[in-house]
Amino acid sequence: MNTVSDRWNEERVPRPISDAEKAYKARLKEQPAEPGHLTNPTALALWMDAELRKSEPAWAYNEANKALLSSLKWWVLGNQYEFTKSAYDLSAVKGGRSLNKLNTQKGVLIYGKYGVGKTTIMRVVAKALGFKQTTCINVIADYNGARSLRKYELGDWYFDDLGREREPQFSKKGELKLLSDLLEQRYFNRRGRTIVTTNLTLEDIGELYGERMRSRCFEMFNLYALGSPGGVDYRTTK
Repeated sequence: MNTVSDRWNEERVPRPISDAEKAYKARLKEQPAEPGHLTNPTALALWMDAELRKSEPAWAYNEANKALLSSLKWWVLGNQYEFTKSAYDLSAVKGGRSLNKLNTQKGVLIYGKYGVGKTTIMRVVAKALGFKQTTCINVIADYNGARSLRKYELGDWYFDDLGREREPQFSKKGELKLLSDLLEQRYFNRRGRTIVTTNLTLEDIGELYGERMRSRCFEMFNLYALGSPGGVDYRTTK
């Protein structure tokens, strides 16, 4: 994989950073949950509720995000028995049998339309476990700045908004499959779990990144869909 931009030696002018981006980066530096929260399901649920309301003051529960949080609670705690029992499974089914086998050793991929709460929930989940967090756009920025992507290949990482880096304003020729290359490298390294949120369906992932990447998703991730098929945007319906 070529990890050096063709523009590596161009003089670069620092881009302006908005207040929203500064606030987002500040949140990423917050400390993870205290160990006690990771041993008691009730304490963890209370901690996650407090974090959700702190990050999103207008946070509201609905049937979909309640079911998601109920399942992810057991993933965070590493309780395979209860995690399997949670039976949260909206993945593809083949021959009457789900292809999504819930396993605490795998990462998590959540797909759904804009505004259903994917990022809000997974920032809290990632914080609880001490995952490092970034956006897929920031990964592209690192690539364009000629810095090595090696730091993303190991350890526990949360990559937000898979697919947005493919938009023309962020991506250039030769960079279009950078994220799929990175995820595949993490798949082979097997030294850290991965969280991904995306607006893409599994079919979209197959079309944009190739069928091999779509197939890898079943092996790398516990797969979740959040929100209605119509894509209700809870940010605009409160």
